[in-house]
Amino acid sequence: MYKISLNKVTLDITKLSNEPRLFNKNKLSHTKILNGINLEINEGDKLAIIGPNGAGKSTLLRVIAGIYKPTNGIIKKNCKPLGFFGNIFYDEYLSGEEFIYNSLLLFGLDKQDIDESFIKIKNFIDIGDYIYKTFHTYSEGMKARVSLATVIFAKPPALLIDEGIGAGDRFFAEKTKNTIHNLLRETSILVLSSHDEKLLKQFTSKAILVNNGKIIENGSTKEMIDYYKSEDFKNKYLK
Repeated sequence: MYKISLNKVTLDITKLSNEPRLFNKNKLSHTKILNGINLEINEGDKLAIIGPNGAGKSTLLRVIAGIYKPTNGIIKKNCKPLGFFGNIFYDEYLSGEEFIYNSLLLFGLDKQDIDESFIKIKNFIDIGDYIYKTFHTYSEGMKARVSLATVIFAKPPALLIDEGIGAGDRFFAEKTKNTIHNLLRETSILVLSSHDEKLLKQFTSKAILVNNGKIIENGSTKEMIDYYKSEDFKNKYLK
């Protein structure tokens, strides 16, 4: 049974020395980006992360994925979560082919599966010989196509998605719609952060509400969306 648990996880930027691009310290009124997070995610869970901009939603997803290391606390995982976080972690001088091979290798696929998946991904994204060119020659839409297709064909047991799952032009978004929806339904664990209420209600059943790096409430997705939109929440947390 797949399971991810976080116990008293804190991320304090005053103790970070190797992530200079993560935060603009001049814009922060506090140093703890995550503060004492306790969270358990089990197989079958479809979890939404809800909260205002700057609440810590994206950072929490990246901590779960293993991209950021917490300064305190314990994280236990018996599966390898895979995240779709947009384009911020691309090496601009990797080719699309190299990015796909490296990513699938990190996701735990063997050589034969990677070779087969690469052919499927290449046909799916339909960018021609650009697949062999470096990312700095790509449009943002092309980068997103490659990233999203790699996630789809890796078929991860735990999928983490930050905000949008659109990928470039409208034609490709429509082409991939059914494939993406099937992936969201079939993955054993889904953690989805978004401001899109329709998307959250369609694909998640439970939610946590995050503010100032803390989980302040949890419940059904509908309950948490309703509370987040309420005057009570605004008066208590946003003034």
